[in-house]
Amino acid sequence: MAPRQKPKTLRQVKADFLDEQYDAVEDKRGLFWLLFRAPGQLFLWLEYLFPSKGRVLVSARQKGHVVAEVWYSLVFWAVVIFVLYKLL
Repeated sequence: MAPRQKPKTLRQVKADFLDEQYDAVEDKRGLFWLLFRAPGQLFLWLEYLFPSKGRVLVSARQKGHVVAEVWYSLVFWAVVIFVLYKLL
């Protein structure tokens, strides 16, 4: 029988969680990449929190998916550029 492991403290769990969350940011292309993907991440997160009827599994699958985040971000930035172009 294996010896019982000592349970982690809340501080250790929080540190592990934050390390996992921010490893992706450190390994990627830096601040530009983070800011570029932010609209897509926000949209998918809101879609995950408030899914439309019958789209619960789809929204759960897309949350955190880099390709979906980049796609929604591309659409967002294209609309922003188009609107700015028309206004100026």
